[in-house]
Amino acid sequence: MGEHVYATQFHPELDGEGLALRIEIYRHDGYFDPAEADYLTELGHREHIMVPQEILRRFVARYRG
Repeated sequence: MGEHVYATQFHPELDGEGLALRIEIYRHDGYFDPAEADYLTELGHREHIMVPQEILRRFVARYRG
């Protein structure tokens, strides 16, 4: 591993499909009202999020050995 270990604490890979999967998996685990699952999934598919991918790209570029 070397002298240092670096990590991220966010989900840069999360997109609409990934979010929909998580919503379905956790639908009945108390994170949100199960009746809101379809609405939350719809909201996730509406967004096009690019910033996390850019943060990850820069992170890798900076710390790649």
